[in-house]
Amino acid sequence: MGGYYAYFTDDDGHITGRVTILASNDEEAKEQAQLLVDGYPVELWQEGRKISTFDPGQPDDGSVLIQVRAAFSASVSLISWLSRSIVSWSLSEAANLRSRSIFHSNSRHFSHIT
Repeated sequence: MGGYYAYFTDDDGHITGRVTILASNDEEAKEQAQLLVDGYPVELWQEGRKISTFDPGQPDDGSVLIQVRAAFSASVSLISWLSRSIVSWSLSEAANLRSRSIFHSNSRHFSHIT
């Protein structure tokens, strides 16, 4: 398996990010890089050799790419929702524990007084 890199670029051609792609050959790497195009160009490189550039306006294979993007988007939404839910639950549980420990400490305190 060869090591390929997909570089994300902005409108001015500046690199904004990089993803490593593991692929057996150029064609497999191109298929994976094409899936990464989302509004900005992606350049595919292997070491010092530029293999291809994928522009957001380039025609793609249609339905497969749309399904992959939809699944990815749904996954990101689910992860985001789960993160917010866990944080919300953690905060309410922490407040719950705090209120119980204050109650217990007050109860012990009063039990020693009486």
